[in-house]
Amino acid sequence: MFATLDATTRRIDLDDDEEVLLTDTVGFIRNLPHHLVASFRATLEEVLHADLLLHVVDVSDPHYADQMRVVGDVLVELEAEDAPMIHVFNKFDRVPAGERASLRAQVVADYPNAVMASAIESRGLEALTDALTQFLKARKARVIVTLPLNDTRSLARLHELGDVLDRRYTDSVVEVELETRPEVVARIEQSGFRVEEVG
Repeated sequence: MFATLDATTRRIDLDDDEEVLLTDTVGFIRNLPHHLVASFRATLEEVLHADLLLHVVDVSDPHYADQMRVVGDVLVELEAEDAPMIHVFNKFDRVPAGERASLRAQVVADYPNAVMASAIESRGLEALTDALTQFLKARKARVIVTLPLNDTRSLARLHELGDVLDRRYTDSVVEVELETRPEVVARIEQSGFRVEEVG
């Protein structure tokens, strides 16, 4: 039924020098054989560690709404139903031309942030990249990190951890205005540096 139950993770580069890791889990099916349930669930628990879920839906399948409900039920079981999600309605190229406008209208009404795509025709990939970029930008925190003036190593590390927007030098310290992810801010604070949020 499956070549493997292992998830596959790949790195992709977005605009603005952003990198993300995408993990592709196995697809959902109904009536999974009992002996595969535990392995299947273990693979899907990857979603508990994700910052964002991309729910890829075969929109050409007449039963796609039922399949989406199955996914929703499993996410509830995993206690991941509140995870941020972008719906990607793939295989739009397989939808009969006369049905596309009404289907698109229905999808947009039900899922305003959805992306309509055709991976085989490379359509919708730019919209998906834009959605990922916007999600990352919305999650960033802007802080001022105070470093000793002679701590050039930590200053260089801040450039790797986020976007350095400004540096202000005094006689003994450098104040670095940094935009980065909240979990990175927490790590910087744990390192003992003074961190202030920018209003």
